[in-house]
Amino acid sequence: MHTLHMSELVLQFLPLVLAPLAALVPNGVQRYIILALVALSFGAFVVKPNLPSIRMKKLKQFVEETVEIHAVAIKELEKHPRFVTETSLRLAQLRLSESSLRSKMLSSKDVKWRECVRHLRGLSCNISECQRNAQDIQTAIQMALECTRQRRYTEDIAHRRTTLDTAFLNPSTSKLLQCLFRD
Repeated sequence: MHTLHMSELVLQFLPLVLAPLAALVPNGVQRYIILALVALSFGAFVVKPNLPSIRMKKLKQFVEETVEIHAVAIKELEKHPRFVTETSLRLAQLRLSESSLRSKMLSSKDVKWRECVRHLRGLSCNISECQRNAQDIQTAIQMALECTRQRRYTEDIAHRRTTLDTAFLNPSTSKLLQCLFRD
């Protein structure tokens, strides 16, 4: 089943909304109304997700996920203290960057109107960079966790094979197993 995005829904229902309006408004004005609706749609679907406040919410969620994954790594990667310490340092730096960006957002209320767009664009770029750093940290931790788990699984398989080989190939053990299963 195909799910419609909000922009597709707007485009589908735009003629339904404009039809009654067309009867009331002269042709020349209709164009301006359509342009205004298109501009509003553009703002709602393109500009809004790129606003610093929206990006900061996403960054905050991403950092929280990274902290949770790091907590798992601390437990599972105890044999790799250097890696855990390095990722702890990177995570602390990430949190500092996030806090600095939050401070910049709070101070953006004092920015003059003429500089506002440039300030918001720069802030959005910095937030994106911080999110990429968080993603890099998260990926590194997840890769290390999976490598450790795969090593552990491989060791477990080897141990179980050795146990099976010893139990079923060694004649004395085989006799012991036969006695145990007869009773």
